[in-house]
Amino acid sequence: MAVEHLEQVFEEGLDRAYYMEQKLVKILDKMAKRATDQNIKDAFEIHKEETMEQVARLEEVFNFMNMTPKKIPAHEIDGLAEDEKEFDKEKPTNAIKDFHSLGAAVKMENLEIGHYEVLILIAKKIDLHGVVSLLKDNLKEEERALKKVQKLSKRFDFTTTIHPDASMM
Repeated sequence: MAVEHLEQVFEEGLDRAYYMEQKLVKILDKMAKRATDQNIKDAFEIHKEETMEQVARLEEVFNFMNMTPKKIPAHEIDGLAEDEKEFDKEKPTNAIKDFHSLGAAVKMENLEIGHYEVLILIAKKIDLHGVVSLLKDNLKEEERALKKVQKLSKRFDFTTTIHPDASMM
């Protein structure tokens, strides 16, 4: 089917957002379980709960539009999940695992923020003002989650993960 209208782009983006958020519930659960730092573990568990609420909001958007979600894969999120699996095969230390998870979380949040910004822009253009507030609520949560992860990254003591000869590299 040819994509000829912004409504089609919006619907596909909504389907991908739904897929992404559902997948992230599973990813965040795994990240919380593998985290060794309690603050990082707690942050992932809290964001998993928020993500479940985001899924519910997206379902409200689907209901408003009389649509059934198609769960179109979002390859970007699949790629990040695959990166996590591959990284674990390298048998990283606990601190390196935590650092990598925080980095993955920053990537995920930025991806979601961009996705919601585009959906909101299109929703406004095609006069779907009834769904904009739901999408904005998800966007605001993603922005807060990104700030939390960035703050955790800055506060976390990674000195044990730096190679002693790093200053010579």
